[in-house]
Amino acid sequence: MADAKILMVEGTDERHVVMHICNHYNIPPSLTIEQYGNVDEVINAVGARLRQAREVGDAVGILVDADESAPNRWQAVRQRILAAG
Repeated sequence: MADAKILMVEGTDERHVVMHICNHYNIPPSLTIEQYGNVDEVINAVGARLRQAREVGDAVGILVDADESAPNRWQAVRQRILAAG
C-alpha cells in the first residue's frame, strides 16, 4: 500500500494544469507534485525517484510533454523505468 502519491512534472505549466484539473473536478489534493526544471531533469530523476519510492511504498506518476516526438519521449521514460527495476 502506497504511503504517498507523487507526481513528477516537467515545469510550472504541467503543475498548474494538474492543479486546475483537480480544482475543476473538486478532487481533494491527495498527491505531491514534484516540479523539475525541464523534461531532461525529470527523465534523469526517474530511476532514483522510483527506487526511493519503492523503499517506502510510495506511488509515482510521471507527466512530461511530448512536444517533439511522443514515441521518442516514451522510449526515454520507459528506459529509465526499466533500468530502475
